[in-house]
Amino acid sequence: MRVSVILIALLSCLLSSVYAESKSRYGKQNVPADLQQSTLVCSVDQCVYLMTEDAKLKEKLEAMDSRLNQVTYRLKTAETQLGVLKQENKDLSKELTSLGSRLKSAEQKQGEQQAQIEALKKLPSGRTNVVFSASLRSFGNVGPFKTETTLKYSNVFTNVGKGYDSNTGTFTVPVSGVYLFMFYNHALGAKATYLTLTRNGQRVVTTGHHRNTFESSHNGANAITLQLRKGDKMCIRLWAENWVFDDDKNYTTFTGILLFTV
Repeated sequence: MRVSVILIALLSCLLSSVYAESKSRYGKQNVPADLQQSTLVCSVDQCVYLMTEDAKLKEKLEAMDSRLNQVTYRLKTAETQLGVLKQENKDLSKELTSLGSRLKSAEQKQGEQQAQIEALKKLPSGRTNVVFSASLRSFGNVGPFKTETTLKYSNVFTNVGKGYDSNTGTFTVPVSGVYLFMFYNHALGAKATYLTLTRNGQRVVTTGHHRNTFESSHNGANAITLQLRKGDKMCIRLWAENWVFDDDKNYTTFTGILLFTV
């Protein structure tokens, strides 16, 4: 529409210019009729031509505007998709980082497990198993005695390796290695109860409870790991003037386990 107005304005200026030139050449009353007629015909033809061109330009502009709208829409769509892709890429990056951390942790655990497997492979194939466990199985109090006394745990639960002798209450180490020893006791409160684990007659660890007439009973326990040599003697000794109690519930026990040979 704007182009049409401009063309009409230009056409009016052209007609005015031609008419003014004719007047100046022939005078106001003497402009030839054929000149007036030809000028009019020419002007109409030019007007039709210009209007036709204007319509073509308008059509082209509309087509270009439509294409521009399509391109703009596609651009906006592409920008939206780009934003989505960026977010997905960010999420994937986080997930990749997390997977990397988990993989590193899994590899570390695998390395630790492999080291444990290799350590187990180095253990002697003919591994010696030694374990014993026994209770007093006396129905009532044991003691008090005037001197320190070795307790004889006569109720044997386990004696793999045949290292424990229930007749003497002594465990003789059958193979050098590291051993775990545990001993528990139960006693009435009227007298003190002190028990000591000895190695070759030497005190190692003790569990005990003072005399307390206000208590009906008391309990004690201790445990230790020791590196021993074949032939060492291990036993539990009850202190002088002390006592301990047991019955079919097996409160008072002595246990030894070979952890590994050296």
